[in-house]
Formats: sequence, structure tokens, C-alpha cells
Amino acid sequence: MGRIGTSELGRVARELSAAGHATPGLSALADGRADARDAFEQVLRELGGGSMSDERAALVLARSFARLLLERESEAQIVTKAIAGLRWRGGAGVDEALAPFARLHERYERADALGPVGDLAKTLLDRRARAAAETLAGSG
Repeated sequence: MGRIGTSELGRVARELSAAGHATPGLSALADGRADARDAFEQVLRELGGGSMSDERAALVLARSFARLLLERESEAQIVTKAIAGLRWRGGAGVDEALAPFARLHERYERADALGPVGDLAKTLLDRRARAAAETLAGSG
């Protein structure tokens, strides 16, 4: 739970590209020209501007997603899931920084199960996701 699925990486890559983060790896991932796992690793390196640790790469990508949310380029629930999926890609620092998104993602899933009643809960979760995104975007 909380992981972004391989089938969703193309959509996420297109959103990042549309938000001005175009890189060769994002292009390859967006149109399915490359193996998703290899292209994803390439994107992590590209967005960080070169060689970096797994922890640094995960945080760079998470902050990019947070900016998408703050700029209202993507829905809060989608961005929250994407950031939650990065939680385990780094070390303890990544786990701690992204834990709020994992909790929010779990709450979004519970709200989805409630149907129309859950839509009200999602409004509150959207606000919390934006607050968490502000904190994350400001920490880098």
C-alpha cells in the first residue's frame, strides 16, 4: 500500500513533464519507450542533477511532486500516493520526511471506500496534503 504502480509511472512522468520538469528519462517513461524500472532510476538521477544517493534522489522527486500539488497541477490524492510510494526508496530520513504522505494515502483509501460520504473527508485530506506538501517543498 502506498506504492506507485508501474502502470502509473507513465502518467506521473507526463504530469512532471507538463509541469516543466522535462528530461530524457521522463520522456522515455511517459511514452513507454523504456523499461519502467530503468527509466524511473534514470529520472531520479536526472531530476537531482547527477549522481546522488537513493535518499537524496527520492527526496528530490518527492519535492517535485509536492510542487505539482502546490501549483495545483495535479490532484492531492494522486500526488499523495506518488509521494507515499517513494517512502521506502531512501533511508531513515526519507521515511521520516514522507511518513505524513503514507498516512494521508491510507486515509484517502478509507475515504474512497465510503463512496459519496468519503468525498467530504477528501476535502479535509486535500487541505492536509497541501500543508504537508508545503512543509516538504520548503525543506529542500
